[in-house]
Amino acid sequence: MDLGPKQFIFGLLIILMLLVGIPVLVNLTKPKPDYDADAKAMAELQQAVNAYASRSGQYPLEMVPLVPNYIAEIPKTSIGKDFLYDYRTGQVSTPYPPKKGMMTIKPTTGKTPGGMGDALTGLSVSNELNF
Repeated sequence: MDLGPKQFIFGLLIILMLLVGIPVLVNLTKPKPDYDADAKAMAELQQAVNAYASRSGQYPLEMVPLVPNYIAEIPKTSIGKDFLYDYRTGQVSTPYPPKKGMMTIKPTTGKTPGGMGDALTGLSVSNELNF
C-alpha cells in the first residue's frame, strides 16, 4: 500500500497526538492532593505519635494503637491514600512529595520499639558511665 506524502504526514500527526494526548488526559484526570488538608491531618497524626512516645517511651510499631486514646481514627490523605509512618523515627509523611513550604511536625525524641534506640547510638552506655 503506497501512501502519498500527505497521508504519511497526516498519519504521523495522528500518532503524535495520541502519544502526547493520552498521557496528558490521564494526568488531568488524576486526583490532586489538598496540601492544606493533608498538612492538618498529618500534624494531628504526628501529635498523636508524639503523645504516644512521650507516654510509653517508644514509638508505636504501627499507627493502630493510637486509636482511640490519642486520635479518634487514622486519617487518610485527601486523595484516599494512607499516610506513611516510620516506626524507627516516629515520622509521619505523605505518600507523595510535599508541596514546597509544607509545614511538618517533627517527632519527639523517643526510643525505638524494643528499647534499642539508645543501645544503637551508645547513649545508654555514655549515660551509665556519666560521660
